[in-house]
Amino acid sequence: MTQRLRLLLILLLLPLPAGAGTTITSNESAFLAALSPGYHAENFTAAPPGSALSLSFGGGGFAFTASADAAGTNNGIFANPSGLPGNVQTFASGDSLVFTFTGAPVTAVGGYFYDGDNVGNFGGGAITLSFTDGTLYSFTPTSSADFRGALSDTPILSLTLSGASQYATSALLISGSAAAAPEPSSGALILLSFSLLALRRQRRR
Repeated sequence: MTQRLRLLLILLLLPLPAGAGTTITSNESAFLAALSPGYHAENFTAAPPGSALSLSFGGGGFAFTASADAAGTNNGIFANPSGLPGNVQTFASGDSLVFTFTGAPVTAVGGYFYDGDNVGNFGGGAITLSFTDGTLYSFTPTSSADFRGALSDTPILSLTLSGASQYATSALLISGSAAAAPEPSSGALILLSFSLLALRRQRRR
């Protein structure tokens, strides 16, 4: 065995660094493909129309509450306003819309998030998504169905929509678990197996 091959085998036996943080995607199909079965998709159509301090939703073991926050004050939210059923938004303009996850641990969350008018129609302004690990993601949606999803290697305790010039609005919220990736040690063993196979073939020659 050459010195180069010995070095390669040593490196393969070392543990690979684990991924960290939250990954954001705008590809809804890819996001759904990365989820474990049993996720919950909430389109808010069954929410009672009108204002409330908070509303609770859930399914498949995943659950969350929707509320509003403005410098620590809950001004309430508004669900299914007349004109566009199937969304939830802040009751007061400029407030943040907060989703707090209360059921099974959530490591994947996505949906339609936008700056809406007072009846939930698309407004066109920028919005910021804030996650509990400190990840901030700002974008300007192009429609009320402009998807953004997040996959995390740690539980997401809450998601906050802020920065809307009108009303922070969501027309879909998907919560679930990201499909488990292979353990770093498993990946190293796979690479080691291929390396040993290549070495045997080389020695036979």
